[in-house]
Amino acid sequence: MNKAQAREAILHHLREYCDSFLEGGHNAGANRQYNCPFCGSGEGPNHSGALTISNNNPVQFHCFSCGKSGNIFTLIKAVEHLDNYANQFRRACELFHITDDTGEVAAADFKDEYLSPEDRPAGKSAQASTQKNPEADYTDFYKMAADHLENTDYHRGISLETLRRFNVGYVSKWKHPKTASNSKVPYSSRLIIPTSKESYIARQTDKTGNPKYWKQKVGPVHIFNSSTLQKPGSPVYITEGEIDAMTLEDNGARAVAIGSTAMINRFIEYLRGHPPAVPLIILMDNDEPGQTAAMALDEQLFTIGVEHYSVKPEDFYNVAELETDFKDCNEFLEAGAAEPLRAAIARTTKKVNDIHDRHYEAEKLLYMEASAAGRLQNFIDGINGSVNTPPTETGYHRLDQLLEGGLYEGLYIIGAVSSLGKTTFTMQMADQIAASGRDVLILSLEMSANELISKSISRITLTRGLRTGADSRLYKTSRGITVGSRWKKYDTAQKNYIFDCMAEYGETCANHIFIKEGVGNIGVTEARKAVADHHKYTGNYPVLIVDYLQALAGQDPRETDKARVDGNVLELKRISRDYKIPVFCISSFNRQNYTEAVNMAAFKESGMIEYSSDVLIGLQLKGAGSKNFDMEDEKDKDPREIELLILKNRQGEAGKRAFVEFKYFPKFNYFEEV
Repeated sequence: MNKAQAREAILHHLREYCDSFLEGGHNAGANRQYNCPFCGSGEGPNHSGALTISNNNPVQFHCFSCGKSGNIFTLIKAVEHLDNYANQFRRACELFHITDDTGEVAAADFKDEYLSPEDRPAGKSAQASTQKNPEADYTDFYKMAADHLENTDYHRGISLETLRRFNVGYVSKWKHPKTASNSKVPYSSRLIIPTSKESYIARQTDKTGNPKYWKQKVGPVHIFNSSTLQKPGSPVYITEGEIDAMTLEDNGARAVAIGSTAMINRFIEYLRGHPPAVPLIILMDNDEPGQTAAMALDEQLFTIGVEHYSVKPEDFYNVAELETDFKDCNEFLEAGAAEPLRAAIARTTKKVNDIHDRHYEAEKLLYMEASAAGRLQNFIDGINGSVNTPPTETGYHRLDQLLEGGLYEGLYIIGAVSSLGKTTFTMQMADQIAASGRDVLILSLEMSANELISKSISRITLTRGLRTGADSRLYKTSRGITVGSRWKKYDTAQKNYIFDCMAEYGETCANHIFIKEGVGNIGVTEARKAVADHHKYTGNYPVLIVDYLQALAGQDPRETDKARVDGNVLELKRISRDYKIPVFCISSFNRQNYTEAVNMAAFKESGMIEYSSDVLIGLQLKGAGSKNFDMEDEKDKDPREIELLILKNRQGEAGKRAFVEFKYFPKFNYFEEV
């Protein structure tokens, strides 16, 4: 992103910055209030709070005590003594992991004209120089500070051995490295905790001055002791502060510190690129921000698939003789609870290890079952079981022969140009399957249930007449059945004939036809639920029919048509696999294929149709693609001559010889095999 975009992103981190660096954060109606770092006031007029951020303007603050207003850069300047805007900008980018298009810190876009004179490279003018500010290297400073560690007794109950292991040091006179040379900020004594060669934490040891500055960060944020995450061994605790992490390390645990609750996203990004080798245990501070952060961390670790466990503070600090509530494990230690702390670590670590071991054994068993040897018995059982679960016959006898008996578990997709009878062909097949006693669940995204039923009854008026020799005037179109005004013109014989056809529909197949209309955005999630509900209420797994693929809603409203169809095809395939059912889906064709012979390229939007389907079927007018083919002439025929071609068949015949000829009676919604 460019500087303007980075600045805009930084401004919206105001509340997050205040939660991390200001005291007294609490909600007051629609506002968020804090102690003011400018006047030190925690209460404003009428005790309504001092420094306030309104939900209506989340990028600005106002102190009702001293009247100070500003944005996040105003606060960074005051809290971290960074007078130079470029340094404020860089600090914000480091805190909130804001980068440019190359992945570098966005502040690196700043050229020397944005820097104060003391920050510019020597010998270069503001206009000519474009050198970036290099990161500081505090290695020598750490060595000097470590040599003076024993000059302070501010060890927070942590052994010198552990402090030295983490290269902790002490300086008696410290100012922030970026404090202006003419600043009147006083020196203070500090414990120096390195987090990387270019960053450290400076903790004030004498507790004088403004408490806001007792702990200050120098350099870009780094996860403290992050290298332990990639080492095998015991689980690693996640804490907020570096002192807490060292407290746990000093008492037999392994731990990292993320620095503050504002750094959760940065920590998660680190884990994406550096997956931990062991389970993680969340042990954040025992206060409202800490526990809110613990819940957020738990959710995000789950999202990225990292094994982790959360510890409730009341369970961890469970010592009856110590009545005080402890904010963190270092407070627990300094209260004289070293033995209870070690016991809590041992108890929690053992519990997590036991759960991890059980999960590992269960996952190992599942993995071994995925081997060919592990699956062999299921393979044999499946063959034996299939004796009692024959394929589902479509009722089109020649098609069943080509499909080696009918429909099996898998994804079947049928396509054709508009108005060629895709839905009619499929609904007739559904009725024929239902007549054999198997349930059919139809997800109709275009036609209503009444329209589909009228097609079936219209077809029966024709087939019943052909079978019984009834007068052709009794044959009825779908509209001839559903439009009430036409019934006024029918004589008794016509009405009774329609009623007989309705009764035949009810007796032969209606009990096994289930139609779910596409009201609203219906997608593959609803399709899966419909199958599950059908089994829940009937005890049967149905043949699923989807009419039609391109009308299925996507799972992301922003995705392209191709991405939507690709995703839906894959999920329909998974539904067929998970429920072991045939899924029969209708698809549209591209316009350029209206006069060409049917082929795989004709299927709209997605190559995934070709790749993921088990059987791919095309319908076309007879002779499509030939030199003298005239689509309008062919459509004028009654009945029309239709060819069904199997373009792909994973388990059977496909290609030029795999076709079936039909006579199609569009008025009466009927396909007759030739």
